[in-house]
Amino acid sequence: MFFVVMKIYISLLFIVLFCHPCYCQSRTASTRKPQDQISIDSCLYSITYTYHYAKDTTGKVRLFDKQVLEIGTTTIHYYSKNAALIDSIMFQAKVAINPRKSFAANERELYEDIYWNYPHKDSIGVYTGLVNVDYFYEEPVPSMDWKLTKDTCSILGYTCFRASTRFRGRSYTAWFTPEIPISHGPWKFNGLPGLILKARDEADLFVWEAQNISREQNKKVYVMNPRFNKIIETTRPKLLRLQEKRWKDPAGLYVQHGSAMHVRDNKTGKFMKMAPGQLVLPYIPVPELE
Repeated sequence: MFFVVMKIYISLLFIVLFCHPCYCQSRTASTRKPQDQISIDSCLYSITYTYHYAKDTTGKVRLFDKQVLEIGTTTIHYYSKNAALIDSIMFQAKVAINPRKSFAANERELYEDIYWNYPHKDSIGVYTGLVNVDYFYEEPVPSMDWKLTKDTCSILGYTCFRASTRFRGRSYTAWFTPEIPISHGPWKFNGLPGLILKARDEADLFVWEAQNISREQNKKVYVMNPRFNKIIETTRPKLLRLQEKRWKDPAGLYVQHGSAMHVRDNKTGKFMKMAPGQLVLPYIPVPELE
């Protein structure tokens, strides 16, 4: 019976549950309110990346998100440009609206914000959206042991050098440019003598590539104000275990967050409520395995 149910519901489940897949789960955009953000720094550089990632390990489908790295005077913020756009659209909407109307077929938004030196110096703070809640954890700045090479390429007109590292269970290759002496890059990448403009894992499940670099004037770096946003403090290991439930027990994950998963029978067109433990989905890869 389990396999029959899975076959009936599997196609729609990918639409309903994984409309914003990867290492952070879909959430309700309206729970983040742009007007409740607070300024914590001034932005000096803004780098826009396209982030391609695997939907799951059953095929070669790749989704993508537009993400931004903001370099401030003391703080660095990495986040989804698409998620910020959706929050803004939903906040301003006076009637029901599809905030993803302008998105490409495989374009998504990932609710994960990463801050360097915030809320404390020499640490990173991570806000991750899971179902309808933002989780927050803090950890020391990750150490990455890079192996540099003499291989070069050109990205956005900058000469870049190749480097590789093993980080939390995966092997990554990055291309950085010493022409911009900023020791950071997308996601949690850091520790190279120049800005990282491209990175990928060895299986091509995750690929980050810079699309634009700009010097900003009068732009601020913002963070969610915990007074007005539902934020639960946790640890990285605990969050990873929660994220595993996205494919091990997705219905149970929704129930755990006070919600329910309803899926449609492709034959009858009727929606049915899924119970915890009723479904297991194909593995959704995450950048960090340990």
